Amino acid sequence: AAAQSAGSDADVVAAFERVRSLALSAGGETDEDAILKARLDLRAALGDLRTQVFALLAMKGTFESQAGSLATKLEPLVRQQETFEAGVVAFHEELRTQLVELNGNRDALATREQALVQRVAELEG
Repeated sequence: AAAQSAGSDADVVAAFERVRSLALSAGGETDEDAILKARLDLRAALGDLRTQVFALLAMKGTFESQAGSLATKLEPLVRQQETFEAGVVAFHEELRTQLVELNGNRDALATREQALVQRVAELEG
């Protein structure tokens, strides 16, 4: 699109240069002939610009359509990612709960072991 825009700018500049050149060097032609040629050159340049504008509008429509299609395709992936993230959070919470429970069991076992060691010491002593 940028290349087309640069090309169209160059075409317009060239058309204006031809008009200026014709106006300055009207040589064997009358002023009306030079003006007529200049108008024809400008009309041709304007026609080229219109064609390029329509092409750009068509490209814009295509890009907008593709963006809509891409958004439609990405929507389920975004929902899937959100579901996955929620699952990870739930799993993390479950692991944390189990860790607390294991720590509690470990502490209870240590207390029980201590009591058994004391009891054994009493029985031996």
